[in-house]
Amino acid sequence: MALDPELTSYEYPFPVQLFSLTSQRQALRMAYEAYQFSFQALVANTRALLESLGVARVSVVGHSMGGMLAARWALDLPAQTERRALVNPIGLEDWKTVVPYRSIDPRSELVSTGAASDPSTS
Repeated sequence: MALDPELTSYEYPFPVQLFSLTSQRQALRMAYEAYQFSFQALVANTRALLESLGVARVSVVGHSMGGMLAARWALDLPAQTERRALVNPIGLEDWKTVVPYRSIDPRSELVSTGAASDPSTS
């Protein structure tokens, strides 16, 4: 299936809004789907992808923001983490111990992760 620049033929799983804007003197239109970007959501999405591929345990390598994602992965999913390597990671504080994660996404079952969902911590 060929996709046009606005991805109008793509079947989004949730309603999207189209926005028109100017960037670097060029008119653009883009689709926006309400989504809460967080390290927990990135971990959940990566976990779902790996599970769909039949991958049970991984070695994660992360640089910069990816280092924080690798740290969050290892904290949330220790049973699925073989090894972890961090290269110049950003902010390694575990903010979930200070401010518990709370999704603002109405589809929070798609983005929630944590020790409670990891059978190795039960």
